[in-house]
Parts: sequence; structure tokens; C-alpha cells
Amino acid sequence: MNGAPPWISLALALTFGGYGLLRKTASLGALEGLTLETVILCPVAVAVSVFF
Repeated sequence: MNGAPPWISLALALTFGGYGLLRKTASLGALEGLTLETVILCPVAVAVSVFF
């Protein structure tokens, strides 16, 4: 649509930026960082799975 904000592009930019900020500020090793990412994304994945 003409004149509408690019919502998908904005959402991708914000989530990728948030992820980068999270990884930079969390002083964790590789395994601990992966665990943190999994704990954060697990509820979202379960919710999407239940929805569909």
C-alpha cells in the first residue's frame, strides 16, 4: 500500500537491534548465551505452536 509504514521491515529492524543489544550487554559465554536465547524464545515458540 502506498503511504503505509513498512511494518515488517520496522519489526525486523527493532527485533534484530534488540537481540544485538541483549547479546552485547549480557556478559555470558557461548553456552550461557544460547541458554538465555532459548529461554527467551521458548514461550514465543510454544504460543505460536498452540495458536496454529
